[in-house]
Amino acid sequence: MKIFFCGFMGSGKTYLMQNLRTRSEQSRNYWDFLDLDDCLFQQLKSQDDRHLGESIERLGWNKFREVEKSSLLEILSWKKNVCVSLGGGALNSEVVKAIKEQAEVLLVWVDTPFQICFKRIQGDPIRPLARKDEEQLSNIYLERLPLYQAAHVRLSELDHEMNGQNSIDLAQLVRKHVGSA
Repeated sequence: MKIFFCGFMGSGKTYLMQNLRTRSEQSRNYWDFLDLDDCLFQQLKSQDDRHLGESIERLGWNKFREVEKSSLLEILSWKKNVCVSLGGGALNSEVVKAIKEQAEVLLVWVDTPFQICFKRIQGDPIRPLARKDEEQLSNIYLERLPLYQAAHVRLSELDHEMNGQNSIDLAQLVRKHVGSA
């Protein structure tokens, strides 16, 4: 089984995955947990790069997206249980199609309103796109939205905040969709 968390940058994908990791360790379920951006940084970094944003700036977005897609498609071929937090722009139509064609793969959209994401990422020096203004980022969000909406499962942070639930409850919701996760 593979679970991929998608959503805009700052939506809470990594945080949610970390909660799942903790739950998995407590229940002694055996899953691997990956943050695709962390994996890509390890793969792409030069001696001078301090974070993924610097690697992206050095290589360019086209090269970065190419390596990102290749890595994601490779993970799809793995024969083990893995949860992967994707970068906000990791999905494209080819990747969504490849995910949808696979059995035992769950794409989970961490649906957090743009304004919340924007507040979380605003001025973040590690995220190159965070340098863009609110309107530019909103346009990127809207461009990516149909790809996020193609997910098997939608987790709405706003719905959970209104119901007084926290991210561990979100983790439990994901667990319901994957049975023995």
